[in-house]
Amino acid sequence: YAQVPDGRFFLPYSDIEKTMIDLMAYHQPISEQFLRTVKPRLDHAQLARYLRSYPPGFRNKAIRLL
Repeated sequence: YAQVPDGRFFLPYSDIEKTMIDLMAYHQPISEQFLRTVKPRLDHAQLARYLRSYPPGFRNKAIRLL
């Protein structure tokens, strides 16, 4: 997550790791094709840091998927 300046405002942008966690947390469908595209781009260290704040069951599910 970062805030990017846009004129006089800062706009929030989510990184790909946080977006993937959000998709899972809100039970959104994730296609195999999308996963194949996204997986190579994931920063697994960042993903692990984000997942620390989630319950162990969710963490394990995310790690298995990603």
